[in-house]
Amino acid sequence: MKDSQGGVRLVTFDVGGTLIHPNPSVGAVYAEVLTRRGFACEAADVDSAFERAWEAAARRVPPAPERYRRSPGGERGYWKGVLKGTVAELGGGEPPAGAAEELFERFAQADTWRVYPEVPEILEGLAQRGIPMGVISNWDSRLPRLLRELDLRRHFGPIVVSSLEDCEKPDRRIFLVAARRAGVRPEEVLHVGDRDVEDLEGARRAGFRALKVERHNGEGAGLGLVLRWLEREKITACGSIP
Repeated sequence: MKDSQGGVRLVTFDVGGTLIHPNPSVGAVYAEVLTRRGFACEAADVDSAFERAWEAAARRVPPAPERYRRSPGGERGYWKGVLKGTVAELGGGEPPAGAAEELFERFAQADTWRVYPEVPEILEGLAQRGIPMGVISNWDSRLPRLLRELDLRRHFGPIVVSSLEDCEKPDRRIFLVAARRAGVRPEEVLHVGDRDVEDLEGARRAGFRALKVERHNGEGAGLGLVLRWLEREKITACGSIP
């Protein structure tokens, strides 16, 4: 889509699947904790069970509001529910004692995550072009600290996190929060993410432009598509953000 204004004043990014990923995988971390605590399971099986439990948990939340704080027990209660659903999908009953608390802490730690290899170079490239950046993520309140520990926070202006805003993607309101905080118009923002509904559709409903990250297990373009898109559209920075 051509930029009739001649510039982009903000590029926003999704986080999970776009900038970072669990290491070695959600299933591997869950399986290690559950097995050590007495519920033996394999990482591949847990990955599949987790996905089903995650989808079921999402369906229990009304369409528009944010899921984490609105769940019984708040953020920790939400993740306890996902763990319970995962164990149930694996044929078990109640999760082992202490597993939910340990997993909540593990996924708050930087060493449970990895930044995709090309991400630092691409973010530096955007900074050199004078294009400010931000984050729009469906995540709980642990995200800002995690971004600092992964040395990513320094690249971004607004960090818009669903659990802190009481709305989540694809709700257009969360995108408009980022534009408002950056002092730009929606049409001056490019959003980059890996999900069709949450990132592409949500961003476009808010008046943003949008790009989808294609990773394909390391065979896709990754975040490199952002610079190529800017070059193709002949878009440069359009002034600085106040």
